[in-house]
Amino acid sequence: AARAIRAMNDGDRLDECTLDIDSIPHEVHGHQESSEFNAHYGMRCFHPLGVMVGETGHWLDLTLREGNVHTAEGAEYILLPLIERARTEIANVVHARGDAGFVGPKLLDPLDAAGVRYAFRLRTNKILQVHEEIHARRPQGRRPEAPRTWCHDIEYRAEIWEKPRRVVIVVRERPGELYLHTFFIVTSFTPEQMCARDVLDLYRARGTMEGHIGEHQSVIRGALSSTKPGEEPHQAQGDRKAVRAD
Repeated sequence: AARAIRAMNDGDRLDECTLDIDSIPHEVHGHQESSEFNAHYGMRCFHPLGVMVGETGHWLDLTLREGNVHTAEGAEYILLPLIERARTEIANVVHARGDAGFVGPKLLDPLDAAGVRYAFRLRTNKILQVHEEIHARRPQGRRPEAPRTWCHDIEYRAEIWEKPRRVVIVVRERPGELYLHTFFIVTSFTPEQMCARDVLDLYRARGTMEGHIGEHQSVIRGALSSTKPGEEPHQAQGDRKAVRAD
Protein backbone atom coordinates (compact mmCIF):
# COMPACT_ATOMS: atom_id res chain seq x y z
CA ALA A 1 0.00 0.00 0.00
CA ALA A 2 2.80 2.44 0.87
CA ARG A 3 4.48 2.01 -2.52
CA ALA A 4 1.17 2.49 -4.33
CA ILE A 5 0.35 5.64 -2.37
CA ARG A 6 3.77 7.15 -3.00
CA ALA A 7 3.44 6.31 -6.69
CA MET A 8 0.23 8.34 -6.76
CA ASN A 9 2.19 11.26 -5.26
CA ASP A 10 5.17 11.25 -7.70
CA GLY A 11 7.14 8.95 -5.43
CA ASP A 12 6.89 11.19 -2.36
CA ARG A 13 5.14 10.66 0.93
CA LEU A 14 1.92 12.54 1.53
CA ASP A 15 2.03 15.67 3.67
CA GLU A 16 -0.62 14.12 5.90
CA CYS A 17 -3.12 11.27 5.92
CA THR A 18 -5.92 9.94 8.06
CA LEU A 19 -6.20 6.31 9.12
CA ASP A 20 -9.83 5.22 9.31
CA ILE A 21 -10.61 2.31 11.61
CA ASP A 22 -13.89 0.47 11.43
CA SER A 23 -15.48 -2.88 12.18
CA ILE A 24 -17.11 -4.63 9.25
CA PRO A 25 -19.70 -7.27 10.20
CA HIS A 26 -19.89 -9.98 7.57
CA GLU A 27 -22.99 -12.18 7.75
CA VAL A 28 -22.51 -15.92 7.34
CA HIS A 29 -24.94 -18.77 6.83
CA GLY A 30 -24.28 -21.94 8.77
CA HIS A 31 -21.85 -22.33 11.64
CA GLN A 32 -18.42 -21.54 10.25
CA GLU A 33 -15.63 -21.62 12.81
CA SER A 34 -15.27 -18.30 14.68
CA SER A 35 -18.63 -17.04 13.44
CA GLU A 36 -20.96 -16.08 16.28
CA PHE A 37 -24.31 -14.38 16.74
CA ASN A 38 -23.93 -10.63 17.22
CA ALA A 39 -26.90 -9.20 19.13
CA HIS A 40 -26.16 -5.63 18.02
CA TYR A 41 -26.41 -6.51 14.32
CA GLY A 42 -28.95 -9.28 14.85
CA MET A 43 -27.13 -11.87 12.76
CA ARG A 44 -24.51 -14.59 12.82
CA CYS A 45 -21.32 -13.15 11.44
CA PHE A 46 -17.62 -12.62 11.48
CA HIS A 47 -16.66 -9.19 12.81
CA PRO A 48 -13.46 -8.08 11.00
CA LEU A 49 -11.59 -4.94 12.02
CA GLY A 50 -10.02 -2.90 9.24
CA VAL A 51 -7.76 0.13 8.88
CA MET A 52 -7.68 2.14 5.67
CA VAL A 53 -5.92 5.27 4.44
CA GLY A 54 -8.91 7.56 4.17
CA GLU A 55 -7.54 9.77 1.40
CA THR A 56 -6.71 6.93 -1.00
CA GLY A 57 -8.83 3.93 -0.01
CA HIS A 58 -5.85 1.60 0.49
CA TRP A 59 -6.27 -1.11 3.14
CA LEU A 60 -3.40 -1.34 5.61
CA ASP A 61 -4.75 -4.25 7.63
CA LEU A 62 -7.83 -6.40 7.94
CA THR A 63 -8.13 -8.46 11.10
CA LEU A 64 -10.53 -11.39 11.33
CA ARG A 65 -12.41 -11.63 14.62
CA GLU A 66 -15.21 -13.71 16.09
CA GLY A 67 -18.66 -12.43 15.38
CA ASN A 68 -19.62 -11.54 18.94
CA VAL A 69 -16.64 -9.37 19.89
CA HIS A 70 -17.07 -5.69 20.75
CA THR A 71 -16.45 -3.16 17.99
CA ALA A 72 -13.24 -1.89 19.61
CA GLU A 73 -11.82 -5.26 20.67
CA GLY A 74 -8.09 -5.21 19.82
CA ALA A 75 -8.27 -1.81 18.12
CA GLU A 76 -5.19 -0.48 19.89
CA TYR A 77 -3.12 -3.47 18.78
CA ILE A 78 -3.90 -2.97 15.13
CA LEU A 79 -4.08 0.83 14.86
CA LEU A 80 -1.07 2.02 16.87
CA PRO A 81 1.58 -0.03 14.99
CA LEU A 82 0.01 1.04 11.70
CA ILE A 83 0.30 4.69 12.70
CA GLU A 84 4.03 4.26 13.25
CA ARG A 85 4.32 2.45 9.93
CA ALA A 86 2.34 5.17 8.15
CA ARG A 87 4.54 7.87 9.67
CA THR A 88 7.59 6.15 8.24
CA GLU A 89 6.29 5.07 4.85
CA ILE A 90 3.18 7.04 3.86
CA ALA A 91 2.84 10.55 5.30
CA ASN A 92 4.67 13.11 7.38
CA VAL A 93 1.66 13.59 9.67
CA VAL A 94 -0.88 10.87 10.50
CA HIS A 95 -4.32 11.37 12.03
CA ALA A 96 -6.91 8.82 13.21
CA ARG A 97 -10.67 8.72 12.74
CA GLY A 98 -13.53 6.41 13.70
CA ASP A 99 -17.05 6.06 15.02
CA ALA A 100 -18.33 6.03 18.59
CA GLY A 101 -17.62 2.34 19.15
CA PHE A 102 -13.90 3.09 19.47
CA VAL A 103 -14.08 5.86 22.06
CA GLY A 104 -12.42 4.62 25.23
CA PRO A 105 -9.20 5.07 27.21
CA LYS A 106 -7.62 1.94 25.70
CA LEU A 107 -7.37 3.74 22.38
CA LEU A 108 -7.60 7.47 23.12
CA ASP A 109 -4.90 7.49 25.83
CA PRO A 110 -2.24 5.85 23.60
CA LEU A 111 -3.16 8.17 20.73
CA ASP A 112 -2.71 11.17 23.02
CA ALA A 113 0.61 9.81 24.28
CA ALA A 114 1.83 9.32 20.70
CA GLY A 115 0.80 12.83 19.70
CA VAL A 116 -1.73 11.58 17.15
CA ARG A 117 -4.59 13.94 16.38
CA TYR A 118 -7.97 12.27 16.01
CA ALA A 119 -11.70 12.75 15.51
CA PHE A 120 -14.14 10.12 16.79
CA ARG A 121 -17.89 10.31 17.11
CA LEU A 122 -19.09 10.28 20.72
CA ARG A 123 -22.26 8.68 22.01
CA THR A 124 -24.81 10.92 23.69
CA ASN A 125 -25.31 10.63 27.45
CA LYS A 126 -27.11 12.57 30.18
CA ILE A 127 -24.25 15.04 30.70
CA LEU A 128 -23.89 15.75 27.00
CA GLN A 129 -27.65 16.17 26.75
CA VAL A 130 -27.35 19.12 29.15
CA HIS A 131 -24.88 20.78 26.78
CA GLU A 132 -27.21 19.89 23.93
CA GLU A 133 -30.07 21.74 25.59
CA ILE A 134 -27.87 24.83 25.95
CA HIS A 135 -26.40 24.92 22.45
CA ALA A 136 -28.99 23.24 20.23
CA ARG A 137 -31.10 26.33 19.72
CA ARG A 138 -32.09 27.97 16.48
CA PRO A 139 -30.61 31.40 15.76
CA GLN A 140 -33.09 34.24 15.80
CA GLY A 141 -34.70 35.18 12.54
CA ARG A 142 -36.58 33.47 9.77
CA ARG A 143 -35.89 29.80 9.21
CA PRO A 144 -33.87 29.12 6.05
CA GLU A 145 -35.21 27.11 3.13
CA ALA A 146 -32.01 25.05 2.92
CA PRO A 147 -30.46 22.82 5.60
CA ARG A 148 -27.89 24.46 7.84
CA THR A 149 -25.32 23.26 10.35
CA TRP A 150 -23.47 24.99 13.15
CA CYS A 151 -20.96 23.84 15.78
CA HIS A 152 -19.99 24.59 19.37
CA ASP A 153 -16.87 23.72 21.36
CA ILE A 154 -17.09 22.35 24.90
CA GLU A 155 -14.73 20.65 27.32
CA TYR A 156 -15.99 17.29 28.54
CA ARG A 157 -14.65 14.50 30.72
CA ALA A 158 -16.28 11.09 30.73
CA GLU A 159 -16.16 9.10 33.96
CA ILE A 160 -13.65 6.63 32.53
CA TRP A 161 -11.34 9.34 31.15
CA GLU A 162 -8.36 10.56 33.15
CA LYS A 163 -8.65 14.06 31.72
CA PRO A 164 -11.17 16.31 29.95
CA ARG A 165 -11.13 16.43 26.17
CA ARG A 166 -12.41 18.80 23.53
CA VAL A 167 -15.82 17.88 22.16
CA VAL A 168 -17.49 19.50 19.16
CA ILE A 169 -21.28 19.68 19.28
CA VAL A 170 -22.75 19.54 15.79
CA VAL A 171 -26.26 20.96 15.36
CA ARG A 172 -28.19 20.39 12.15
CA GLU A 173 -31.44 22.00 11.05
CA ARG A 174 -33.53 20.57 8.21
CA PRO A 175 -36.34 22.51 6.56
CA GLY A 176 -39.80 21.37 7.58
CA GLU A 177 -38.61 19.45 10.65
CA LEU A 178 -39.65 20.57 14.12
CA TYR A 179 -36.62 19.30 16.03
CA LEU A 180 -32.93 19.97 15.57
CA HIS A 181 -30.50 17.07 15.15
CA THR A 182 -27.26 16.93 17.14
CA PHE A 183 -24.25 14.69 17.51
CA PHE A 184 -20.84 14.91 19.18
CA ILE A 185 -17.23 14.52 18.05
CA VAL A 186 -14.34 14.08 20.49
CA THR A 187 -11.06 15.40 19.12
CA SER A 188 -7.49 16.09 20.18
CA PHE A 189 -7.10 18.95 17.71
CA THR A 190 -6.90 22.24 19.58
CA PRO A 191 -9.09 25.14 18.38
CA GLU A 192 -5.90 26.82 17.14
CA GLN A 193 -5.02 23.76 15.04
CA MET A 194 -8.51 23.17 13.67
CA CYS A 195 -11.74 25.09 14.18
CA ALA A 196 -14.92 23.23 15.10
CA ARG A 197 -16.33 23.35 11.56
CA ASP A 198 -13.12 21.89 10.13
CA VAL A 199 -13.25 19.08 12.72
CA LEU A 200 -16.75 18.32 11.44
CA ASP A 201 -15.50 18.31 7.84
CA LEU A 202 -12.68 15.96 8.81
CA TYR A 203 -15.12 13.56 10.45
CA ARG A 204 -17.58 13.75 7.58
CA ALA A 205 -14.81 12.68 5.20
CA ARG A 206 -15.02 9.33 6.97
CA GLY A 207 -17.88 8.62 4.59
CA THR A 208 -15.24 7.99 1.95
CA MET A 209 -14.10 4.91 3.88
CA GLU A 210 -17.65 3.60 4.05
CA GLY A 211 -17.83 3.90 0.29
CA HIS A 212 -14.52 2.09 -0.13
CA ILE A 213 -15.72 -0.72 2.14
CA GLY A 214 -18.57 -1.35 -0.26
CA GLU A 215 -16.16 -1.36 -3.18
CA HIS A 216 -13.77 -3.76 -1.47
CA GLN A 217 -16.17 -6.30 -0.01
CA SER A 218 -14.46 -8.86 -2.24
CA VAL A 219 -11.30 -8.39 -0.15
CA ILE A 220 -13.22 -9.28 2.99
CA ARG A 221 -14.98 -12.22 1.36
CA GLY A 222 -11.65 -13.49 0.06
CA ALA A 223 -10.08 -13.24 3.49
CA LEU A 224 -12.91 -15.17 5.10
CA SER A 225 -13.00 -17.84 2.41
CA SER A 226 -9.23 -18.37 2.31
CA THR A 227 -9.35 -20.69 5.33
CA LYS A 228 -10.09 -24.32 4.56
CA PRO A 229 -12.35 -26.28 6.90
CA GLY A 230 -10.42 -27.37 9.99
CA GLU A 231 -7.60 -24.85 9.47
CA GLU A 232 -6.93 -21.70 11.45
CA PRO A 233 -6.87 -18.33 9.67
CA HIS A 234 -3.52 -16.58 9.27
CA GLN A 235 -1.93 -15.43 12.53
CA ALA A 236 -0.50 -11.95 13.00
CA GLN A 237 0.56 -9.91 16.04
CA GLY A 238 0.06 -12.52 18.71
CA ASP A 239 -3.11 -14.55 18.54
CA ARG A 240 -5.02 -12.15 16.31
CA LYS A 241 -6.49 -13.67 13.16
CA ALA A 242 -5.47 -11.29 10.43
CA VAL A 243 -5.04 -10.77 6.74
CA ARG A 244 -2.59 -8.10 5.69
CA ALA A 245 -3.68 -6.03 2.69
CA ASP A 246 -0.32 -4.75 1.48
